[in-house]
Amino acid sequence: MVSLESKNNRNPDSSQLKIHTPSPDFKPSNTNSLKADQLVEHPKFGFGKVQKIETEGLNKKATIQFEHFGEKTLLLSFAKLRIID
Repeated sequence: MVSLESKNNRNPDSSQLKIHTPSPDFKPSNTNSLKADQLVEHPKFGFGKVQKIETEGLNKKATIQFEHFGEKTLLLSFAKLRIID
């Protein structure tokens, strides 16, 4: 039998997640030339590194490893990303 305390240690509640505040100069970049290994900032997920870019029909997606939110796949036509590097 698993105690509630040990369950909570494995699944941190949302109050332990960090909330990202966008940089004061945050302005979404044109992501048409976004490449793997570039550093980006997202207004909600914070800072991350592009793992890969996928093109599926007209939809271009980026898989990004964020510091505090893990890996996310974002549709670039909707994602507001600021390219840092």
